[in-house]
Amino acid sequence: MMHPMKILIVDGDGAHNGKLQGEATSAVQLIAVRAEQVAEVLAGSPIDGVALDLDLDDDTLAGIVGEVERRHAGVPLVALAGRVDDAKIESACHLGAVAVMARPFSLSALVHAMSTPTQDAGFIGSCGGIPTAQLLSLHRAAGNDGVLHLRCAKTATRPEKRGSIFLEGGQPVHATAGDLVGAETVHAMLSWCDAEASWLGGATRCARTIVGRWEGLLAASGGAKA
Repeated sequence: MMHPMKILIVDGDGAHNGKLQGEATSAVQLIAVRAEQVAEVLAGSPIDGVALDLDLDDDTLAGIVGEVERRHAGVPLVALAGRVDDAKIESACHLGAVAVMARPFSLSALVHAMSTPTQDAGFIGSCGGIPTAQLLSLHRAAGNDGVLHLRCAKTATRPEKRGSIFLEGGQPVHATAGDLVGAETVHAMLSWCDAEASWLGGATRCARTIVGRWEGLLAASGGAKA
C-alpha cells in the first residue's frame, strides 16, 4: 500500500489553507502549521514537500528552510505569496525553491509543482555559457509557466543588476528589472553577460506588461544575444 504524499504548508492565509485541506485525498496529506510548530512537526513525521509563505520575515524563512534541510534534505520547496513581484522572486531563489505560486491555487496544482518540476527547475548557471534567449526558447517550446530570474554581480565597472521575466504557457507576459518594465526589460536582459540564471516554475498571476509573442521580442532584440 502506497503512503500518502505529505506536504508541510506554512502559510498565514488560514482561509486558503482550509480550502486546500478540503481538497485533500487519501493520496495527499496536507499538514498546515504555524512557523513556531515546524521543528516539532519535522521531528515527528517524514515529509515529501514544503510550501512556504514568502510574507514571513527573512529570519523565519531561513530558519524553516534550515530545519527542513537538516531533517529532510532534498524535499522540494514551493514558495507562496499573495502577490508575486521581483522581490518575492529573489527571495524564492535565495531559499532554493523549485516553484513559486500565487494564491489562490488548487492542491493538485501544488502537488504538480512539487512532483513534476520542469527540466531545469532549480537551475542556477551562467548565461555566459547558456544564452538567455536559449533558456527562454526552451521554456517557450515546452509551454512552461514560471519565472526566469537573472542576476549580474557587481564589478569594478558596473553595479549589480537583477531582473525577472515571467512566462505563461511559454510566452513572456511581464518583465521587471530596476526601473525597467515590460518588453524593454526583456530587450535589456538579453544583452546581460555572465548572469546567474534561476528558473522557478509555477503560476504567478503577474501583471501583463508585454504584448506580442516571444519571436517578436527576440527579433526586436537583434537575435539570440548573450
